Amino acid sequence: MNTSNYMDPISVKSAVDILIDRLTQAIIDGTLKPGKRIPPEPELAANFGVGRNTVREAIRTLTAYGILEVRRPNGTFVCDTFKPQGINPMLYGLILQKEDSYEELIDLRKVFENGIFLLLAEKTLTSDQKDHLHRIAEDLEKAINQEPVDYKKVIDKDIDFHTALAEMTGNKLIILENDMITKLTYHSRLKTVEKVMKDGQRQYLIDTHYDLLEKLEKGDIAQLYTAIQNSYFYWKDIYK
Repeated sequence: MNTSNYMDPISVKSAVDILIDRLTQAIIDGTLKPGKRIPPEPELAANFGVGRNTVREAIRTLTAYGILEVRRPNGTFVCDTFKPQGINPMLYGLILQKEDSYEELIDLRKVFENGIFLLLAEKTLTSDQKDHLHRIAEDLEKAINQEPVDYKKVIDKDIDFHTALAEMTGNKLIILENDMITKLTYHSRLKTVEKVMKDGQRQYLIDTHYDLLEKLEKGDIAQLYTAIQNSYFYWKDIYK
């Protein structure tokens, strides 16, 4: 898309949303480049055929998404680094749905974690990485066997385990999305831990993590997939 296309006038109806789409597309296709200043408000308003308030609202939204940044008094610029707050709109949208989207959230986590394990299985984990994962699993085991049990400590160790896996991919977007999924699933994971422990299934929590590690180190995708599914046995039924 060239500059003249992205600057075509737009209709008043849904002007803010359309302007956001136009500006975002211009960034994606390189018309507006990272680190560069976008045209000033009066110029954008004139070219798009909208009021300056519409331009301000679109810029405010894109700034909240971490796509644009305002540098006073120099103007508004396209961000040249990825900002974590860009994930938040998706996070808030899912939070508003609460249990209504629970099945979808389980599917999201399954697909996401399957992808992480697949990426790591295709790579060869270093001895240091394996040792690090085993240390976290051992810390988790200690937290599970602690008396009296501290459920929050258990879930925090579980999160440490899955965060370490995400970080070992070396992919910044995966790390950021893992953080989002962790926030979305924290409460349900805590409830799952409480249920498992109260059902006398502490060993289940311990075994599933060591099983995941064993299958990951073997690089057996089929067995790894089965181990991942087993790890969801309690979590998938927590709201039923």
